[in-house]
Amino acid sequence: MAEPATEADSDAAGHPSFVRTAEEIEVRVRLLIAEMTASVGSERSSHGNDGTVNVRYMVDDVAEAVDFYTSHFGFKTQSAALPAFADVTRGNLRLLLAGPDSSAGRPMSDGTRPGPGGWNRIHFVVSDLDAEIARVKREGVRFRNDAVTGPGGRQILVRDPSGNLVELFQPAAR
Repeated sequence: MAEPATEADSDAAGHPSFVRTAEEIEVRVRLLIAEMTASVGSERSSHGNDGTVNVRYMVDDVAEAVDFYTSHFGFKTQSAALPAFADVTRGNLRLLLAGPDSSAGRPMSDGTRPGPGGWNRIHFVVSDLDAEIARVKREGVRFRNDAVTGPGGRQILVRDPSGNLVELFQPAAR
């Protein structure tokens, strides 16, 4: 039987693999996403063990979601099986857009149907939050909230056409 992880354990990138609190998990996720979005523009396979992070969003309308992510956030379409499914990529992020007719949209054994929304989100680090807000506002993007400031920086939440969230985050100056 394997020994339990300790705080001294770390992954290949040197990040601690032992996580105890929700705050530590949030910090770990933010670090991973920041690393992932830092390599925008690299071309990689979307299915292999190549550092690609795959995130599935349930959406109401796959074509509308593809248009939203490619038009406003620089994603590129990889494949589309409309109206059920499409995947779009940006750097090492592969966003799987699953509609009600996709296999991911099928009811659970208790009858519950997966749907969009919730508080999980993809997170883009930006250097000028105000400029990004102005840009996407001109493009007609909807916001979930006003920009908020915390000890780590400033952020705002954008809604995609199905209500899924995208966080735009500007780290605090160090």
